[in-house]
Amino acid sequence: MDAQITVINANRADVERVRSLRLAALADSPLDFASDGDETTWNASAWGDWLTIARAVWLAARDEQDVGLAALEDAWDEADACYVASVWVTPTARGIGVADALLEALIADASRRAARRLHLDVVATNTRARAFYQRHGFRTVGEARHTPRGTREIAMTRPLP
Repeated sequence: MDAQITVINANRADVERVRSLRLAALADSPLDFASDGDETTWNASAWGDWLTIARAVWLAARDEQDVGLAALEDAWDEADACYVASVWVTPTARGIGVADALLEALIADASRRAARRLHLDVVATNTRARAFYQRHGFRTVGEARHTPRGTREIAMTRPLP
């Protein structure tokens, strides 16, 4: 029998869990995140600030082991939109619905915040992530930018109910 995936909204008490997953994500897929790697030097206070700045960070666990992380921010240029800042799943938990559960939590949270749209940027060469987002109703709306590590990102968006 498959273990159930649980998703929780992280808070300051979860700082170490968030830090551990985010650093694992950056180590696993450094080019897939708009990060310059500074997180490796952050202390607990800086991680607590990231939780606050990120607005909402969600953690996924399976068999009481953390297996995924997602972050949602208010869009900086639209009052009625939110931005998917990060989604990552441990390699051993990919393909079993963890990313789906995390994205569903972000979509529900954005809807509770009265957002009408959800935006994200994804590395152009990350075809698996792009297909995942398309499966969840996101559509490409253009090229977003180049990340601090020099990769090209694609902007995607989807309406919210």
